[in-house]
Amino acid sequence: MEQIVFGIGITALAGALATVAGSAEDTESNIGSQGDPNSQVQLAPQMGFVHRIFNKAVAGEPPAYGLWCALGAGLAWAFLAMQINAVLAIVLGSLLAVFVQGIYATTAYLGRTASLSKFGQPVYVDILKSMTTVAMAHAFVAIFCTVTICYLINVALGHPFPLPLLGFIWGITLGAAGSATGNPYYGKERQYQNQKFGAGVPIS
Repeated sequence: MEQIVFGIGITALAGALATVAGSAEDTESNIGSQGDPNSQVQLAPQMGFVHRIFNKAVAGEPPAYGLWCALGAGLAWAFLAMQINAVLAIVLGSLLAVFVQGIYATTAYLGRTASLSKFGQPVYVDILKSMTTVAMAHAFVAIFCTVTICYLINVALGHPFPLPLLGFIWGITLGAAGSATGNPYYGKERQYQNQKFGAGVPIS
C-alpha cells in the first residue's frame, strides 16, 4: 500500500512539474518567436516594415528542447556520478544547458537580422540584451522542471532508461506540446495582420 501511495505522490509531483515546465516553455517560445519559423516577423523587412521584434526561430521547439533537456539531464547524470547532491546536480545541469540555449538565441537573432540588413533591418542591441536574458530565465525553469521529472522517473520509480535519454524524450514532448499551443502574441498576428501571409520575397 505504501508503495502505491508513494508512486501516486511521485506521479502527482511530476504532473505539477510538467505543468510548470509547459507554461515556462510556451512563454519562452512566445518571447523568442520560435514557434513559427516562417512568420511575417521574418518577412516584414522584405516588405518595408522594419521592426523591433526578437526572433530566434531556427529549429522548431521539439528538437530545440530535446537538445536542451537531454543536455541538462546528461550533465546532471554526470554530476550525480561524481557523488554531487541530486538537487545541485540538476541545477548545475540545467544552468549549463541554458547557457547553450542563450548562445542559440543570440546567434539565431543576429544571424537572421544580419541576413535582412539589405532590406534596412538593423540589429537592436538593447532588444538582444533584454530578450535573451528573459528567454533564458524561462528556459531554465522549463529545463529544470523537465530534468527533475526525469530524475523522479529514473530514480524514484525505477525507470530503466538512463537520465539523458529520458531528458531527450521528455524534452521533445515538452517542445511539441508548447509548439502545438501556437504563439498568438507576436508580430504575425498583431503588427502585420494586414499583410498577406508569405508575401515577402525569399531572401535568396
